[in-house]
Amino acid sequence: MLSKTLSHWILEVSNPALRSDFSGFNGIQVPYVGQYVPALWETGSSNLGMPTNIYGIKFSSDTDFVKAGTQIYTFSFDTLRMPIWGDFYAKDGNNDGGNYAFNKGFGTDPGSDTEDFNPWIVVPDSKTAVIPIPGTVLLLGSGLVGLGLLRFRRRRNKS
Repeated sequence: MLSKTLSHWILEVSNPALRSDFSGFNGIQVPYVGQYVPALWETGSSNLGMPTNIYGIKFSSDTDFVKAGTQIYTFSFDTLRMPIWGDFYAKDGNNDGGNYAFNKGFGTDPGSDTEDFNPWIVVPDSKTAVIPIPGTVLLLGSGLVGLGLLRFRRRRNKS
């Protein structure tokens, strides 16, 4: 549980990624020029407890937003990059070491045989992925082919 405020959180993206790959940032910090640039974030005093370095976008909070007696933080952005499973790190605003959190699978990537993706979160990435054709599209296509063949037979029988 965050004891004061959210200092910052980092969302992993693939390396290389450009600032122009992302747009429409919304959050509790007013966006400014030069912010939200993908970079390598290293472990250390500002990222206390982070298991290893992470390449990603850092979201910061200089203001404590309180709603109905609880701290609620909402961040969003737009990207055309394909989502993959990756890492997340967050730290509270205490200077005395404070609290931090990260996903269970931090620093590892899911394998091709992974069935449980709970240790990771969905992040924007540019890696190519094989996307299977959904069964509904296959069903629709075969139905259209069947209707075409039926129409062809009816025309052939009339002549």
